[in-house]
This record gives sequence, structure tokens and C-alpha cells, in this order.
Amino acid sequence: MELCALVCGAVLCVGTVFALGWPESGKSVLVLYGERGDLPAIEAVEENLREVFHGSRSPPIELFSEYLDFTRFSGDQQEAVLLRYLQERYAGRQIDLVVPVAGFALEFVLAHRAELFPAAPIVFCATDQQELEKLTLPPDATGIIGHFDIERTVELIRQLQPDVTEIVCVSGTSGFDLRWADEVRKVMERMHPRVSARWINEKSLAETMDEISRAPKTSAILFVSMLRDGAGQSTSSVDAVRDLVRVSKAPVYGLSSQFLDSGVVGGAMFDFGLNGRNTAELALKTLRGQWVPYGSPRIESHNSLLINWQALKKAGLPQERVPAGAEVRLRPPGLWETHRVFISVILIAVGIQAILIVWLLAERHYRRRAEASLRESEQRMSLAAEAANLGIWMWDVERNEVWMTDKGRTLLGFMPNERVDYAALAARVHPEDREAREASIRRAVKTKGEYTMEYRLVLPDSTVRWIGSRGHFIEARHVKTNLLIGVWMDITMEKQAQDALRENEARFRAMADTAPVMIWMSGADMLCTFFNKGWLDFTGRSVEQELGNGWAQGVHREDLDRCLKTYINSFDSRHSFTMEYRLRRRDGEYRWVLDNGGPRFASDGTFLGYIGSCVDISEHKRAEAEARKHREELAHLGRVAIMGEMAGSLAHELNQPLTGIVNNASAGRRFIAKGRADLPKLDGLLEAIVEDGRRAGGIIRGIRSMVQKGNPTRSTVNLNDVIAYVLRLVHSDALERHCALVTQADPNLPLVEGDQVQLQQVVLNLIMNAFEAMGETPLSERRVIVRSERISDGRVRVSVRDFGTGLLVDNSERIFEHFFSTKQNGLGMGLAIVRSIVTAHDGELAAVNAQGGGTCAYFSLPGIGEGNT
Repeated sequence: MELCALVCGAVLCVGTVFALGWPESGKSVLVLYGERGDLPAIEAVEENLREVFHGSRSPPIELFSEYLDFTRFSGDQQEAVLLRYLQERYAGRQIDLVVPVAGFALEFVLAHRAELFPAAPIVFCATDQQELEKLTLPPDATGIIGHFDIERTVELIRQLQPDVTEIVCVSGTSGFDLRWADEVRKVMERMHPRVSARWINEKSLAETMDEISRAPKTSAILFVSMLRDGAGQSTSSVDAVRDLVRVSKAPVYGLSSQFLDSGVVGGAMFDFGLNGRNTAELALKTLRGQWVPYGSPRIESHNSLLINWQALKKAGLPQERVPAGAEVRLRPPGLWETHRVFISVILIAVGIQAILIVWLLAERHYRRRAEASLRESEQRMSLAAEAANLGIWMWDVERNEVWMTDKGRTLLGFMPNERVDYAALAARVHPEDREAREASIRRAVKTKGEYTMEYRLVLPDSTVRWIGSRGHFIEARHVKTNLLIGVWMDITMEKQAQDALRENEARFRAMADTAPVMIWMSGADMLCTFFNKGWLDFTGRSVEQELGNGWAQGVHREDLDRCLKTYINSFDSRHSFTMEYRLRRRDGEYRWVLDNGGPRFASDGTFLGYIGSCVDISEHKRAEAEARKHREELAHLGRVAIMGEMAGSLAHELNQPLTGIVNNASAGRRFIAKGRADLPKLDGLLEAIVEDGRRAGGIIRGIRSMVQKGNPTRSTVNLNDVIAYVLRLVHSDALERHCALVTQADPNLPLVEGDQVQLQQVVLNLIMNAFEAMGETPLSERRVIVRSERISDGRVRVSVRDFGTGLLVDNSERIFEHFFSTKQNGLGMGLAIVRSIVTAHDGELAAVNAQGGGTCAYFSLPGIGEGNT
């Protein structure tokens, strides 16, 4: 029945196309699909479009397809990228007709028609009337209107479940999902209080399945659409509804015919395939100039009321409640439909047995009648064998006579009237298969059992053909003979496909084993199924040890959890991944490897697993560590150099508290010598001495931390505190140079993550450079402005502005290079070190000539908090 329906549908499609006629040659049609998430629906539309367009006699229409995929890639930037892509791809090509599928695609075409295809008419597909009412269609636009019949679906639920307690509506969060969910809500509100509704539309698919599994059997589930779940994960509506049907105790209903095979009970369902066929026929009329305007009754799709018989029985709903006009599908086939070939062979065998019995009982008296009856039976069997594409044969073991149908003679290369015996049959068998075939047949005769085998034939024209043969022994005692009866089937195509598959696998393995990288493959269950020779040589283990999860035994235990987490998360999202981890080499040494993996899919989109490659990056890692060590040593030398330059200022800073200590101690001794010392005075002097000592100790600790060599330590840092500390260090130096220090700090500055000592070195270096840049500036104009602020992208910026001579144009880009200096005795390392520190903190460093004279050097770092006061 399904085969007949398919043939009738194809004939009807071709007939329709021939009746419409074909446009002139050279026509091009561009189909733009708005959504790709619901792949089965798109495939149904595309299959029917291509079937109608490509069914032409000659010449065919040239059909182009593009997927806009607005659900997963949205926004003005994505739209601009698509526009530029289409302009470049179809530049210079004449497009005679544009077919946008779904409302998103139609909106895109109308918005950018003038830039893309200004002269091409539009025939839209799968677009709802309400979507069209929001758009302004040009005069040369028409199409097939489609819609979801929500109200009739809800009425079907109430008719099949008159005592339903609640209708649970399930939807996703994409633009398409939300629009149709809103339409369902409107219908539910109109039908209230007859129908009680509950919504699940902001949860992930897994959470939705969990909640649906707890819905009572007396409720009903209405699935609307889910191209993206509440967690933002793109999915397919067909996959989602199949998962819901699997866990739901309550009947599930849908609005699209693509859900019927997924197990929904039914609904007034929109047929994407039929809508695509109708659109293709309308497009052909448009190309021929047979214009059908928008709004005509002939361009609206009507939704059929469909019932899934199997789902109806599974839900325990009485068939008597099915509406009279509903179409019931997916009824289980009968015995004849499921076992047609087997029953035919059995009936033929029984018929042959009956004919042989009759012929043996009346051999003398009814020979002629029996021969006529036998010929008639042979014709019937030949017709049955032709219909099943089988060759039927029968071998009389005692008389060595072979009978076969015309199809069998064709398969083995015998003429219609050519006499055939067992020796002639054996001569057709390939020499390499004769012995095995002979042994199998003799075993069947000896054991009076069955015979099954595949072997090659060599035809008279030297063509080699693979045959699948199956036979059964029959003992006819009343005529004292034994028969072997069976069928032949041509399996050459299947064998060639198997050989091609084996050849491809062998070619892949040869390429993988000679590749200069380590290659692995896994199945959809995350278990590894292949490792190339490069991997096995590196690990020194056998392929049996590495298969499944065995490869993980070679991963360093400190990297294993992170490695497995990346691996599992990538499998769940079907995304490519890149990770670095340590893998044990055959000599026991752990080596750093870079592993890149990507998902594999079959031609029908089925997920097959992952394939990946690894390379040894240990030397690269070692070089990175060496470079990092050199950078740290240069930074330390830079801090020591700056401390040397500031030796006079630091001595002055230390001299003040030390002088205070000496003076206070001397005063105390004089009071004691004169006998005028009392405890309150001595206590005040001692407190002042302690305070000056703490102050001197703080200065020494700061200097020590600046020049101390060690690994950088990252923590949360307030750059305002860094600036304040550095300003205390350079205070005396500023006084000596007659330079004013001005601070403009943002009190709500966000925190940053970094090494406080290194950031102090950056600020200190910039301020010291600002001092030196004003050597020729008049004393009254010497000032340095240090400013901190939050900038627009959430980053924090610190700038140091001087009023010196400014930067030369030729030096503005070179001042941060190693060994480049504008100072007479400079080494050219200070700003180079500053740049390496800022870069290591994911920051940016620059210097520009400031308006009004002087230079402004600034750096920015990413913020991590809302700020401190």
C-alpha cells in the first residue's frame, strides 16, 4: 500500500507539472529558508519543491537553496553578513523568482529586495495570514498561506478526552515558538472556562520532560513548537516531541503533520510537504506568466484532521470518539502486508506440491491434463516471481531435471528454451565458489534440511554476478523422488556496496596510519573506536588497551578531570573542542599535547561521534616557560633600576622619620638629665618614636617588595591604592624636581585582577618618565596629572599626563620597543617591560601627544567588580 501510494504521488506530481507546462529555458529560482532548526519540516518542503521543479522533461529549472537560520543566528550584524553573502554569491546571476520559506525569510526578502533581486517576483511559502498582515506586499508577490489550526486541535482533544482535567501547553523560546505560543494563548482564553490550560515554555528540554512525566494521565499535552528551549539550546521540534511522547503518561497532541510519526495522538495538522508542493506549482505558473494574485482562495492551505492509530491505542482512547471526517493513519499492516514474499513463496511451494501430487496420482490417465496444469502453474509462479524480483527453481534430484522461472533463466544467463540440468547450473558458478556451493547443496540433500548460500556466477558474456540462493529439501515418496526447491535473488549491488565500504575503510586507515599526527575516533556513546599508528607508537600501548575509555589511563591525573569535562560537554553540545593536557609517552614521560576534536554526522544528519587529532607541543610549552622566566627577570631588573634612580628620594623619605626618632630620643634624655621628666611627657616622646619607626619600616618594606625577585602573585587590586602608594614613594623626588602631583581618582573604580607589585612598577615607571620629560619645562608649569577612570567597555584606565616636550612623530610607535630610548644614557628597557607587564594582564598600553602640550601615557585592564569607595 505504501509503495502504491508513493508511485501514485510521483505520477500525480509529474502529471501536474506536465499539465502546467514548462517555462522557457534558462530560468533560475532561489529558495530562502528562514529557519533550519526544525530540519524535518524543512526537508519536507525542500523535497516537494525539488520534486516539482526537477521533474521537468527538458530543460530543467536551475534551483538554488540558502538557509538564513535566524533562530540560531540573530541580530543586525548577522543580517548584514547574510546580505553581503547573498550579494557576492549571486552577483552577475539572473534570478527569475525568489521563494522565501516562513515569515522570517519573507521579511528579509522584502527588507533587502532592492539590493538583492529587484526585478524578481516573490512566491512565499509556509507563511501565516497574521504574519502577512504585518507586512506590505509588493504587487508582484504572492504565495501559499499556511497556518496552525489551534481551535480544531483543542476541540479534538475535548472530543477524544471529554473528561480532560487540564491541557498542558509546551513551547520553546525562539521567535517562531513565541509567536505561535501567543496564538495558542488567545484560543485558550476564548475557550475558557471550558478548557483549563497550564504552560511550560521557559524550561530546558530536560526539565520540560521531567515535568511532563509527572502530568496525570487524565490531562492532555498540546505541543506547539520548540526550536530553542528555555535554556537557550537549539533543538528540533520533531526530536523534542518524540522525547515528550516517550516520557508522558498523558496523550500528546500536535499542530504539524511531521509530529505524527513521533507518536502524537493527532490534531488539525499543517502539512509542510503539501504546502511546498502547492508553492512549487504556483511558482511554475508565475514563471509562465499565469499570475495568481495574493488573496485568492486557491492559495490557502487547509489542515487535515489526522489521527495516529497506534498512539490512540497506546493512550487507551476509544476509537468510537474519533470524528467522522478525521483521517486515521499508521494502522498496523496485516499479515499479508508484512509477510507477502514469505507467504507467496510458501503458497507457491504448496501449490507446486499439490500439482506434483495430482500429477503423480494420475500420471498415466491424466498426463496431458497434468502437463497443461503444470505449464499454467509455471506461468503463475513466474508472474509471482517477477513481482517479487525473485527467480524460483526446483531440482529433481533423482531425475537430474531442473525447472526455473523466466526470471531465474535471466539471472543465470540461460535461453528460454534451453535445457538445464544440475551440471549446467554448476558450470555457471564461479570456480572459486563451486566447492563450497556443492558441499552446501549435498548437505541439504543428506540432512533433508535447508540450504542457504551466497556465491558468484560467471555469465556467458563473462559478467560476474552475485546470487543469494535459498532452498529447502522435499521428499516425494509417492513418486519415489526427492526435490530441492528454492529461490534466487540478485545481490550484486549489495555486494558492490559492501566492497566499496571496506575499500573506503582500508583507505582511511592507511591515510590515518601515515599521517604525522595522532588520530582518534569515537562513537556516539563517547567510547573511542579507533586510534592510528601514530597514537599507538606514542603511548606504546595496544589498540585493545586504548579502546573505549582506556586512553584516559595515559592522561596525567592532574589534567584528567578537566580533560573529561571538556570532552563530555562537547559531546552534549555537538561542538568542536580544543584542549591541552599531558599524555604519558611509551618511555613513561608525560608530554604536553594539543587535542582538536570535531563532530561527525551522517548524510541524513545523524550524529556519529567525534574524530580528533593530537600533536606534541611540549617543546612549545617549554619555550613559553623560558620566555616567561626571561620577562620576569627583566621586570625585576627594571624595578631595581628605578629604585637606583630614586635612591636620593628614598633616602630623603627615610631621613625624615629617622631624624624624628633621633630628636625625640635626645629630648627625652635632656628631660631626664635635668630631672624634669615626667611620665606623660616620656610616654608622648616614646609614642612619636614608635610612629616614626613604623613609618620608616613601611618605606623599607615597600622598597624590598619592589626589588624582591620571585613569581608574580595574582589577586584583586584597587588601582587607586596602587597610585596612592607610588605617589608616596615619589613625593620627595617630585619636591626635588619642583613638580606638582595632581590626582584625579574615580572613587567607584572597579577592581582588577593582577600582581600588585608589577602594577606598582608600571605606574612608577610612567611617573618617573613624566618627571624626566619635563627637564626643560619652566618650574611654574611642571606638573603631572595621574588619573583613574572606568571606560565604556567595563575596563579600567590609568593615565599619566606630563607637560614636557611631547613625543616625536617618528618615535610614537617605537617607544615601547626593546632597547629604544630617547634618553642620552637610557637602556630602552623601562617601557618595554611596562608593555610586557600590561600585556600579561590582558591589558593595553599606549602613549599620545596631549592637547596643550606634553605626553599622555595610559594603560587599561579588564575590571572584575563594581568598584570600591
